[in-house]
Amino acid sequence: DIVKNLQKETGGIVSFEPIPYQPAGSDLAHDRRYRPWSVERLLPAIAVTRIFYARTIRNIQLSWSKVGISTLIRSLDAGVNDLGPLSIDSAEIKSAEVNGKLCLPVSVVRSMIQKAGRNPLEREPWSTRSITRVKPRVEEPVLV
Repeated sequence: DIVKNLQKETGGIVSFEPIPYQPAGSDLAHDRRYRPWSVERLLPAIAVTRIFYARTIRNIQLSWSKVGISTLIRSLDAGVNDLGPLSIDSAEIKSAEVNGKLCLPVSVVRSMIQKAGRNPLEREPWSTRSITRVKPRVEEPVLV
C-alpha cells in the first residue's frame, strides 16, 4: 500500500521491478532455507504484481541480467511489459545465464520480443510513455 499511495500522490514511479532473491555472494547462500526463486515461483509473483499495480504503475520491469533471457521472455506472458536496461554494471548481482555479458544488442532484444509474439517499443527511462516510432540504430557487433 505504501508504494501505491506514493504513486497516487506523486505519479513519480515509472516502473516497478519485482527483483527475485539472488543469494550468490551473501551469507545466506549456504543456508538451505534461502534458495533462489525458480521460474515457476517467479512468474506467478509477477502476475500478482501486475494485478496489484494495474491502476497505479503502468510498467512492470524485469531485467535480463537478474533472471536470464529465457525467463525474461517467458515473463512477458505473466505481465512484464518493460525489459529494463540492456547494459549492466559489472558489479551488479547477475544471474548465471549472463555469463560475463554486460550488454545485449537492441536488434537481439527486438527479435526475441517479436518471436514471443509482441510488438517491441522503446520508452525514455524517465517516462511512462512509449516512443512509437523507433529510430533505426547503428550497432556495433557484440558477441552474445
